[in-house]
Amino acid sequence: MQYHKTSFLHYTNLREIHDKQKFVDVLLDPNKIKRDKENQKRLKPIIKTIILCGKQGLALYEHRDHGPINLYSLVSKNEGNFRDLLRFALQFGDKTLEDHI
Repeated sequence: MQYHKTSFLHYTNLREIHDKQKFVDVLLDPNKIKRDKENQKRLKPIIKTIILCGKQGLALYEHRDHGPINLYSLVSKNEGNFRDLLRFALQFGDKTLEDHI
């Protein structure tokens, strides 16, 4: 029992030190944290779309699923569920996704 308490104490001390220190890549590039957060915001709607397709048992793509996504015109051919759901999100004002695409 004492071994576990000591191990946990060492872990918490190490965690406190780790949380206070900055990583080398952040020290070399102070804008890295800001860029990482922006990238996470950009990826969030895409990942949520993939998760939604998975939960609903929908295939992500069709045989025409390639090339840039046409944002502003109606598509006459089936480009797949993933692209259609992204286009749907764009039509209802997802500015982060629109800036990314």
